[in-house]
Formats: sequence, C-alpha cells, structure tokens
Amino acid sequence: MSSFSYLKHLPVDYIKIDGSLVREMLDNKIDRAMVEMIVRMARVLGKEPVAECVESEDILAALCEIGVGYAQGYAFGKPEPFEIVCRSSQVFVARSVARCDHAQDSGGLSSLVAGTMRGLPNH
Repeated sequence: MSSFSYLKHLPVDYIKIDGSLVREMLDNKIDRAMVEMIVRMARVLGKEPVAECVESEDILAALCEIGVGYAQGYAFGKPEPFEIVCRSSQVFVARSVARCDHAQDSGGLSSLVAGTMRGLPNH
C-alpha cells in the first residue's frame, strides 16, 4: 500500500507537516507548494494540519494564510521538561502550539493557548 493510501485509512484527527518543509517554505517554492498540498489533502480527508518547526512570525503568517490550523515550534517557546513546567506554576499553558482562527481574523493568529491543565501538584 502506498503512503497516501495508508494515510487515507489512518484513524487520526491531525496530520503533522514535516519541519524540513516548513523551515524552508518562505525561500523555496517547492517546499511551499508541498506544504500547501499537504494542507489541502488534510482538509479533504477531514483532518487538521499541524506544522512543526515554526521558528518565526513570518513562517507563522504564511502558514495561517494557506490554512494551517495548528503550529508548534520555537516561535512560541523553547521545549522544557514537563516536570520543570509543573514546578514553576500551578497552571500549565501549552506555549508550543498555536491556533490560527481564519473565521475571526482572516488568517491571523487569534490564540496562543492550546490547552490548560489546572491543579497540577507543586513538587
């Protein structure tokens, strides 16, 4: 079975876009075209595309423009061990994932918060 046939039958809600394509999409028209096609394919399949390795506001803006729903990367913060995050706060807000809300602000970043966990033990 080809990769696309396999993808068609996977019971998943999200499709991650490889960071090597995302990093170069502003400077390489082939990478941008591939990102656009992955987004389109994800939408046709009823999945949400997630872009990894978003390292700048310019990349984020381009991703929002072409319809990427979620992004993660250094543009939002450096990775930290979960244990350290739990020690520093009782409330954990996922900073490494952002959501573009196309309906409200025509492709702009509307919310940086992807999820909140409350009541974590303070170690």
